[in-house]
Amino acid sequence: ALPFLSETVKEFDGTMIFVALMVLGVLVMDASLVYIAIKTKNYFIIIFIAISFVFTLGMGYLSTKPDLDISKVTFKKINVTDKATLDGLCEGAEVVISTVGLTTSSATISNYDIDYKGNLNILEEAKKASVEHFVYISVIRADEAEDVPMVHAKFLFEEELKKSGITYVIHRPTGYFYDIVKVFRPMIESGKVSLLGKKDVSANVIDTTDFAEFIVKSMLDENKLYNVGGKEVYTYRQIAEMCFEAARVKGKISSAPAWLF
Repeated sequence: ALPFLSETVKEFDGTMIFVALMVLGVLVMDASLVYIAIKTKNYFIIIFIAISFVFTLGMGYLSTKPDLDISKVTFKKINVTDKATLDGLCEGAEVVISTVGLTTSSATISNYDIDYKGNLNILEEAKKASVEHFVYISVIRADEAEDVPMVHAKFLFEEELKKSGITYVIHRPTGYFYDIVKVFRPMIESGKVSLLGKKDVSANVIDTTDFAEFIVKSMLDENKLYNVGGKEVYTYRQIAEMCFEAARVKGKISSAPAWLF
């Protein structure tokens, strides 16, 4: 098992321990300062120390509170290709954020069924509910790949969204560490990574939590299109090396000619 390759974001379990140690440390420090203040008869310092400790307790309490009240979150199972399951979905919403897209191959549905028509159905529901803002997660260079259904279907919906009359924000992410991990994980575990072609290919993929924060911060922007990527650019060889290092595995990286595939 490779804990650094976890496919889910887990809540930090050590929060309470961290806060307890922080408060204990401040308590010891404040007790020492109080002792010195008593010895030097600087009694006003004791008052300030007491106030400081109260604020520290408050900070510790607030840091343990969850950012999201799960009790206020509702879930509804839908089929974006079936309009009946979407009826009333957007009622009362001010903002709709759609990440809908086909992520696996299918013999029965296509990217045009999900990425294009499915999102169109959601957009129609948003318009019926008078939603003011619609945020759509597309893909980088969506307008440059008509021959790739996974990409072209997203571009077609982008165009429909722009014409809808709803204030929109379109995000075109470069890619996610999450997806890179899914590709590299079996190879890292086997100790052998095979890269396609002799030329180094670079990418500035983004962490999904960082991307989520940006989506929320920009969701009320008006009619914007953002190309979103990470700050650092790595070659796939560098990414493989970092994965081996993080997994503490001494692996081998090789390059295979593109014509083999």
